[in-house]
Parts: sequence; C-alpha cells; structure tokens
Amino acid sequence: APRIGTDNFISVLADYRRYFFPRPFTLAIRGMFAGNFGGDQGRVFSRESLYYPYYRGFVRGYNYNSFDFGEECRDAECSVYTRLFGTRAALASAEIRLPLLGTEVLGLINFPYLPLELLGFADVGMAWNEGDDPFKMLKFERDTVERVPVVSVGPAARFNLLGYLVFEIYYAYPFQRPQKGGHFGFQLLPGW
Repeated sequence: APRIGTDNFISVLADYRRYFFPRPFTLAIRGMFAGNFGGDQGRVFSRESLYYPYYRGFVRGYNYNSFDFGEECRDAECSVYTRLFGTRAALASAEIRLPLLGTEVLGLINFPYLPLELLGFADVGMAWNEGDDPFKMLKFERDTVERVPVVSVGPAARFNLLGYLVFEIYYAYPFQRPQKGGHFGFQLLPGW
C-alpha cells in the first residue's frame, strides 16, 4: 500500500546485457523489459516510455523534443507519438563499437585525455498497455497508425568528458517516422 499518494502498482524490471570482443571491436547486445502491473495507463507514475533520452528504455531517433506534432500527427491520437508509451515497454539494442581514442590498452590511438568510441547501432522498442497482446503487434510497418515496434539504426560517437560524463552524438534513422527521416540527436548518459 502506498505511504503517500494514491497510485498502487508493482514495477518489474528485467535487463540483460552481453558483450563480445572480436578485437578491435566490441559487440554489445541488450534486452530490457519494464512493466508496471496494476497501474492505470493514464497515470504518469505507472507509465513507461521509449522517448526520453535520459530514461532506461530510450530508442534513438524517437526523442520527445524531436517531434513536430503539426507535421507528423496525421490522426487525432498522434499514433506516431502515443505508441512510445504504455504501462509496459520492451527494448532490444545492438551496437558494434570501435574504441578509437583511449589508453594504450583500450584505444586504437593512445590518447587517454578524451576517450572516444565510434559505433553503429540498431534499436527496437515497443510499448503497450495492460490488456494488449504484444505478440499481435509484432510486425514491421513503416507508415501506420497501429501500435507497432519502433526501429532505428545509425552511427554514433561516444566520448567521456572528465572521466565522469559520457556524451553521445548520433545520427538515427527512425523507420516508423517517415515524415521525419534521419536526424541528429545527443544524450548525456553512461553507455551500456
């Protein structure tokens, strides 16, 4: 029972990561599920999302601030946007990383003052609500008003500032946003 407030739900988080090291590259694979069971889909605290760059389930190319609601919303519900949140969310990501600058052991070029890695990525995420069957939504549709998985691919560069902040700049092509097309974005977040 909540001590403060009226929201009452159970949160579940499952996060799996695996790394392979075919030198000089690193292949990183991640799968994640976040769900709020018993939560109301209209309540902010019981909602998971795929569009906040500082959130655990971020899909590059679908940042909230990159939406032009007047241009991209063709239906009353703005499905290109509303498909990014629900009471449950799943995400899968793959990255192939090349450590360009770093220490003598960890980088191709010995320059430890600004560690830099170049990478290619593929992200796929899906959000749904209690009562929805996520397996019926598993289809690759580029231009639809249905709730489908969102997919993006692209290159990125990630560097470490002062040994503390990880800054990533990326160019994402979001397949389920045909009006937007490829675009740049950035995030301050530790890499996974």
